[in-house]
Amino acid sequence: MQYRVAVEELTALTDSIILLRTGKPVDYRFEPGQYAELAIDRPGFADETRPFSFTSRPDDRQLEFIFRSHHSHGGVTAELARLAPQSGLLLEEASGTIGYRGPGCFIAGGTGITPFLSIFRSHGAEPGFAGNRLLFSNKTEKDRFVTDELLALFGDRVRFVVTHDPTSQCDSAFIDLEYLRPFVESDRHYYVCGPDDMVKEIVTALLALGVAEQYLVLEQ
Repeated sequence: MQYRVAVEELTALTDSIILLRTGKPVDYRFEPGQYAELAIDRPGFADETRPFSFTSRPDDRQLEFIFRSHHSHGGVTAELARLAPQSGLLLEEASGTIGYRGPGCFIAGGTGITPFLSIFRSHGAEPGFAGNRLLFSNKTEKDRFVTDELLALFGDRVRFVVTHDPTSQCDSAFIDLEYLRPFVESDRHYYVCGPDDMVKEIVTALLALGVAEQYLVLEQ
């Protein structure tokens, strides 16, 4: 089923990261960690759907999404970032295989953190959530977003990693097997989302470090 929703807010979080809030259809349902296909309700764009992870909680009044807008490339996300309030969007039913299964380590690259934000906001106040860790990788320190929120939730259980900013006070590294080694514990879940190549490398490393496939949570 397809729904029509209206843009209620567009806010730039960084030079390229945009927060989008829309209206929420009556009885629309999703689980934290899921995504939906969105398209701009305009000739030439209505068939150009893109997947956007929910960053809001299921019981919030609005739907919220955070995405990267490729201004220099043009296309759907650049056009989406320029929409005026009340512009129409076409929203599909929720989908996706990422969901919260219990304490573990969340590993995100760039906007790969977006499905985790709904999980954090939905489950972060639960007593058992304090057992979770977060590794959040970006190219540079200025590419990070929602940093204060993540620090408030995770405290010293979050590690900010940068791959192309050697002068940063964050960990300057790639999240590879050696970086992951100190964070691997038995019988814990590993939530992984980011660019395809990053996800493949991290999954390969986790398996090599003895993590069982049943404890890997990723988009299938």
